[in-house]
Amino acid sequence: MKQYIQALMAALIAVVVAQVATAGDSKVYDSKDTKNLTAGEKFEEYATGWNVEVFGGATPFQTGTFRAGTPAGTANLHTDDRINGVAGAKVGYVWNPGWHLADVPVLPSLDLEGFWTGYQAGSQFKASGGVAGGPAEFMTNQDIYVVSVDPTVKFQLGRFRPYVGVGVGAAYLTADGGHVAAGGASTALAGSSNDFAFALQGLAGLETFINKNWSIDIGYKYLSLLNPTFGSQYAGGVPVNTAFPNWYGQHIVTAGIKFYF
Repeated sequence: MKQYIQALMAALIAVVVAQVATAGDSKVYDSKDTKNLTAGEKFEEYATGWNVEVFGGATPFQTGTFRAGTPAGTANLHTDDRINGVAGAKVGYVWNPGWHLADVPVLPSLDLEGFWTGYQAGSQFKASGGVAGGPAEFMTNQDIYVVSVDPTVKFQLGRFRPYVGVGVGAAYLTADGGHVAAGGASTALAGSSNDFAFALQGLAGLETFINKNWSIDIGYKYLSLLNPTFGSQYAGGVPVNTAFPNWYGQHIVTAGIKFYF
């Protein structure tokens, strides 16, 4: 009898060990108990798939050479850095293909975004040599509307999801108002002009999840517009043509709220 009991106990122990081993292989766990989970396991708590985001921000720095021309001549100007506004929205999709980098889940994603950036108080450009040969100041109001497709790669680190990527799209630019000042005199600019330009972006940021479906997205983007050229505005009846001969860049910092469906 004793031998039968020992054999039964051994069989029960073998079944329990097999069940524990199987559970470990399939990574079955209670999602509320996360302190001992790996980064890959914690990833299961946060959503992927379709998402939408609204965001705002600022452009503290601008780069590029600006050219203003009149029948009397041209002048190359540099941007006068100002903190300007940004507002936009995007819709995207995050895939979970099961990729890992050192046990960290790697998530490819694609966003379609549209945003506005501009200078509500006007963009100021200071001449290094005046339009007519002396020191001058050129100021105009600009608005830039960008539509971009952004492929990115995200990494899941617990509730944090850092990412890097690029953006490719187009921008519509408008310029109106402002003035030209030289020799102590200031002349208002009349009329408006606009142009389309090819837009490139470099992207980086960090999503922090509030819960499974909501996250806060803090991002940085460098926006580069290739050779935007404006038509004429008029200063006292004199046409003033403006352009960025090569490119125009903005450093942009954003903060947004994102929802995963």
